[in-house]
Amino acid sequence: MAKNNRVQMSIIAGALVVIVALITTFWWLFASGRLTYQSRPNQQLSVACDQSMSRRYNEVMRYEYRESTTNLSRDQQGIKDVRTQITNQPHYEDDATCQTMLFWIAVNDDNLIEARTRKSEVERLHEKGSYADSDLITSDSLSTWSTAITEMPSAAAEEASLPTDE
Repeated sequence: MAKNNRVQMSIIAGALVVIVALITTFWWLFASGRLTYQSRPNQQLSVACDQSMSRRYNEVMRYEYRESTTNLSRDQQGIKDVRTQITNQPHYEDDATCQTMLFWIAVNDDNLIEARTRKSEVERLHEKGSYADSDLITSDSLSTWSTAITEMPSAAAEEASLPTDE
């Protein structure tokens, strides 16, 4: 029985040592500045484009055989409808999902100016901690968007029209 008490006391003492060591470690990390806490003010993130809109966007942007053709294509009329639906939403400008969909719609439409504008808007929203719905079919990372822009036919035409240094 005395041996059991001694084992129990050893377990309790060991647990207390571990707890004190953890508390001391966290205190030291905070005091040294290696661990910080940053509270965020009540940040209202806009949700103008919900999951149903993301699903509709995914449907129209998917390459499929359409209208009894043998070619894969996107639903161009559906894309126009989704664009209109997004821009009719209140506060769509502050919704990263809306802006992401509008970026890829602009790329689809070869609208270089609009694509650049939407990319800037998404970057602005990322700085605020607002990100697009991860269920979007075209949810490439923002770092690849510049490549998508430079590969647009209108971007190639713009570059070809620039004067050369000859």
